[in-house]
Amino acid sequence: MSVGFSANHLGIKNWVLDREKAARAITQLENLKIAVLGGDVFEIEDGKIYQTYDSWYCDQKDDENEQNFTKRSILEAKEYILNYPKGKVGFAIVPKT
Repeated sequence: MSVGFSANHLGIKNWVLDREKAARAITQLENLKIAVLGGDVFEIEDGKIYQTYDSWYCDQKDDENEQNFTKRSILEAKEYILNYPKGKVGFAIVPKT
């Protein structure tokens, strides 16, 4: 996850990845069986990132086991990223630790 744009200057300890790299990162998390709790969307302009204040999240349901939650959270993250309106945007992903 050390590729992309650092969001530290915005007070966010995360990396912002373009759509393609974000989708690949989600696949890597899926392979590692790590759930995705959500993420934030950023506009990318002239090599800089700006907050859009768009985001998504995925909470584990009370009756949902860890395996099912991980699968659902990965699916929701992929759908959000791939269906987000086109444009020069990036995504900061929040994996479950």
